[in-house]
Parts: sequence; structure tokens; C-alpha cells
Amino acid sequence: MHPTDLPGVDRRGFLKIGLVGTGLLMGAGMLGALQGCTTHQLATQPERSLKVLRDKDAIILGAVAPVVLKGALPADPAARQQAVDSLLIQVDEFLSHSSEFAHGEFAKLFDLLYLAPTRVLMTGVWSRWENASEGDIEAFLTGWRDSRFNLFRVGYAQLTQLTSLVYYSDPAS
Repeated sequence: MHPTDLPGVDRRGFLKIGLVGTGLLMGAGMLGALQGCTTHQLATQPERSLKVLRDKDAIILGAVAPVVLKGALPADPAARQQAVDSLLIQVDEFLSHSSEFAHGEFAKLFDLLYLAPTRVLMTGVWSRWENASEGDIEAFLTGWRDSRFNLFRVGYAQLTQLTSLVYYSDPAS
């Protein structure tokens, strides 16, 4: 072996690993896109349906928002649910006025977060979002915020900044 040759993966092996990884990510994205295509019915406003957010998107945001807005939402469970439903309507309205590219990027993020294998691997949240504890969601958000991977930090920023921006832009908040 020449002193400048590095042991490990050669160019051909690197390309194979890249192709396999790309195939796995595409497969996970396609599986995630097939789930949750119905419209979400809000708990406090069942007559309203969301335009852009899909059912799984609303479920994830409904679970993450109380952790992101800790201390800002009412303590009473009924009032809290009303505030979360109002936030989902406002986020949906905000996204309906954004670009198709933004819709697609959020859809990809929510697809990966909703699909069980990628949810567990990427977030460490084992239970479904509806059943996840605030501690699990807080640990997931902290892990993504402090991650060495830029992809996770960007995902954290998308979730938290969208939620905070929309919530605090409402004069009632």
C-alpha cells in the first residue's frame, strides 16, 4: 500500500453506498407521502378544514406547539385545545400564502417525522405524536437544536420559528 492511499472505501464503494442511501431516503419519503392524506378536523372547530396542512402535519404541529410555546398557552385543557386549533388555522393560512416550494419542504419534513421508523431514528420519539409526552418532544427538539448535523438544526428552526412566528403575530397573543 502506498503511504498516500487511505484504507477504507474506494470510489466505487462510495458510489454504491450513496446509491443505497439515496434509495432508502426516497423510499422512506414515498412511504411517508402515502400516509395521512385526509383533511384534519379541529377538535374545537369541526366545521373548519385546513387547506394546506394535512392530517399528519396538524397532528405533529399540535403535539409540538405546546412545547415550543411553553408558558404562553392557557393552562386550562379546553382553552389550550382552542388555542392550538386557532394556531393550526393560522399556520395553515400562513402556509397557503407561501410558495409551493415551502409547501413541499414542510411536507417532506412532516413525512419524515410522521413515518414510524424515521420518527424513531431521527427524533427518538417512540410513541405516536398524539401520545408523545412533553418530555419526549422537548428532548427531540433540544437534540435537533444542538445537533452537529445542519439538516436537524434546519428542521428545528422550521418547526419552532413557524410556530412562534404565527402564534406571536396574532394580536390576541
